[in-house]
Amino acid sequence: MTPQTDRPPVEAALALPARSSLDGERAAGRVCVWGGEALTIDTAVLLDEQRDGGAAWFPRACRRCTAQRAHQALVAHVPMCERCRDEARPDCALGEELRRLVAAHTPVRYCASCARQIGPGEEFERHLTQAPSGTGGAAHYTHRACPSRRSR
Repeated sequence: MTPQTDRPPVEAALALPARSSLDGERAAGRVCVWGGEALTIDTAVLLDEQRDGGAAWFPRACRRCTAQRAHQALVAHVPMCERCRDEARPDCALGEELRRLVAAHTPVRYCASCARQIGPGEEFERHLTQAPSGTGGAAHYTHRACPSRRSR
C-alpha cells in the first residue's frame, strides 16, 4: 500500500508516537494508538502509512481519540497559520485536513437546554434518565454554561 499523497501529512500535528515506543497491540493496530481501546474494522480510524526506521506501519485509532487529537492540533495550528486565520481564503491543506478529521469523528450532540450543537472542545455534561418502568433509560447532554432543564 502506498501512502496517500492527496492529503497533507498530519502525523506531526496529531503527535503520533514512534512505533518503537508502542507495545505490540498498538503497533499492530488492534487497539487505539493513543487510548488503548480495542478496535474493530468499523470503529478504527486509519492514520495512513507511516515509516519508522525504514519499516512501514499502519497506526489506527478510535474515533474519540482521533477527534480529540485533531481538535487539539487545530487549536494549536490556527493562531500560527495566516491562511487559516484569514476566513476569506481557507486554503491551508493541514488546517482543512484537521477540520475534516474533527468533523468526521466527533459525535453530534445537542444541548437539551439551548438546543444548539455541542461542538468540539465545548464543555458539556451527560445526564442519564431512568425510564418510568425501571428498565432502560436515555442520555441527554447540556453545555456546562447552560442552566440544566428541570423536568415538570
